[in-house]
Amino acid sequence: MDKFCTKNELINLIIARNPKGHDLLYELYAGTIYGVINTIVKDTEQSSILCKKAFIKICNSINDYDPHKTEFITWVLQLARYISIDYIRSNKKIRQGYQYRTDELETIPSSIELILIPGTDASAQTAFELILQGYNANEIATKLSIPVETVKLNIRKAIQLKANRTIK
Repeated sequence: MDKFCTKNELINLIIARNPKGHDLLYELYAGTIYGVINTIVKDTEQSSILCKKAFIKICNSINDYDPHKTEFITWVLQLARYISIDYIRSNKKIRQGYQYRTDELETIPSSIELILIPGTDASAQTAFELILQGYNANEIATKLSIPVETVKLNIRKAIQLKANRTIK
């Protein structure tokens, strides 16, 4: 299977319900989706189940994806995040109005092993890695002591460079 197809080819394979498209989607995004889900749910067994649900949701909702609104990886991770949050809410593991505790933010390693993305600085790579772990822009800004706008710009830059590097 060609791992280096374009993003549009991948999307078209998924729309056509082609098993190669599903396999490629899994190869490219399984680890990232699982990481986002596990960061939110904090249960490896349930994270695996929710990861499978996320792939089903992605494949069933692929026609809802609009490339003019967001990058494909961002859309995929949003679906995974929503599935995780729905699971937590439905199991009453959080109270209404739950906010991340500051001690949860302190568990983020300060010297995180980064995905090396050529053309990005350390701040953009760190912000991108923390997003993949399920943290939002406000939490990252707090942890890195930088403005939220800078975090958002860094994330956008890293996602664009990573997408260009991963998929032609």
